[in-house]
Parts: sequence; C-alpha cells; structure tokens
Amino acid sequence: MSKKPTDQATPAATAKVQRRSGVKPGKAKDGSMILRLAQPARDTKTAQWLVESTVKLGQTTLMHRHCRSEEICHVIAGSGRVTLNDEWFQVRTGDTVQIPPGTPHKIQATGSIPLRMLISSYPACSDDDIEILEVSPKQEDPMPQSILRKLDDITAMTDTKTTAKKGPKLPKLAFTTGPELKALRRKLLLNQSDFWNRIKVTQSGGSRYESGRNVPKPVALLLNLTYGTDKQAAAVMNYLRTKSE
Repeated sequence: MSKKPTDQATPAATAKVQRRSGVKPGKAKDGSMILRLAQPARDTKTAQWLVESTVKLGQTTLMHRHCRSEEICHVIAGSGRVTLNDEWFQVRTGDTVQIPPGTPHKIQATGSIPLRMLISSYPACSDDDIEILEVSPKQEDPMPQSILRKLDDITAMTDTKTTAKKGPKLPKLAFTTGPELKALRRKLLLNQSDFWNRIKVTQSGGSRYESGRNVPKPVALLLNLTYGTDKQAAAVMNYLRTKSE
C-alpha cells in the first residue's frame, strides 16, 4: 500500500476567480471610488490586497499615508498628477507608481476621462492603516460669519499712506490669522496642499498655521498678494517696492 506524499504545501486559503462585475463599489477614505478585487479572507500580515481605484475627472484625493503597507499603483486609463511628499509627477496610462510605507501622497485626475488605477498593497491595506493628512472642505467646521464678511470686504486693504521720515506704512492685510486663512481656503474650494503650495509652503507647514501658529509677516504678505483682490494685491506690491527702494 503506497503512502500519501507529505512534502506538498497546504494552501493557506482557497483559490478562486473573482469576476469584476460581481464586486460592489465602495468609497475609500481618501475620497476615490474603489472595487475590492482581491482582499484577504481573514486578518493576516502576509496577505496581499488589490483594488481598482477611480478618481473622477477634476477630482483630487485627500493627502494620506499608510503606516504599514507599501502600495503599487498602475494606471490603466486616463492621466493625472500624483503628489509624493512635496513633489508631484505627471502620470498617464501605462505608468506605475511605487509608494513606500509612510509616504504622504494623493492624486488628481487631469485628463479628459476619469483616472483608473489598479492598486496592490502589501501587507493588505486596511482602514486603520490609512492616515488622512488633510480635511475635506465639506467636513470642516462652519466658517464664522465675521470672517466671511471680512473675506468679502474688497476694501480691507486701502490704507497705503507713507511718510518720508518713517518709510512706507504696512497695508492693512485682509487675512493674517489661522481661522481667516482656513476660511479663505475653504471659500476657494482648495485643499491644504494646493492652497499653500502656491506660496511654496508645505502642506504640513500650512496646517500648523491654520491650527493657530503665528503667521510671519513675509508669509502673510505673500498670501495677500496671491489671494487678495486686485486692489489688495496692488497695495502689497506698492509696499514691497517702496520698502526695497
């Protein structure tokens, strides 16, 4: 009587074929729509995870990072701009992005069609491994009416008088505090990364300013020059040019 072989590995899980049409779509924590094509049947640190992610045209996912999982994203349709840490790169169909654990990242669909990607992670990504680094404008606290009125006041920076003895007088800036800057950003429908990157401040630095850290005068001047009305920007420009003479 022959003995049964004992050197064959026992499968850790049941092999199967997953039909894409049978997967129910869901929404990821970063705001993208996903199809979970393959996920571990049980909690394990060795299993992989595969999803199809879709970012709507013009949409940008929230900046986030994964504490444990490494992600590999392969673009299967569309084009976009991926941000890794403080750098961004254009991607298109056929490109692959490797994202190590702990790397802040997000992606924006910039082409003529939605951006679709196949995303594999190891170990399998879970919701508790996703750390959101910026708040969606829809989730933030309501803006105080006093700040709204101040943002709408186009005459907030009209005091530009100078004297020969004391030099140019600093114009009255429309927004200088964290709550005012946060309210302005929300009014413009910009996330933290896009808002602060225009004056070359990192998302983490901008977040600290919005949380109450003192905003230095050079930063406040740049913000008012960038986001103020034409009249406000002209007042700042006049002050800077006169100051440098």
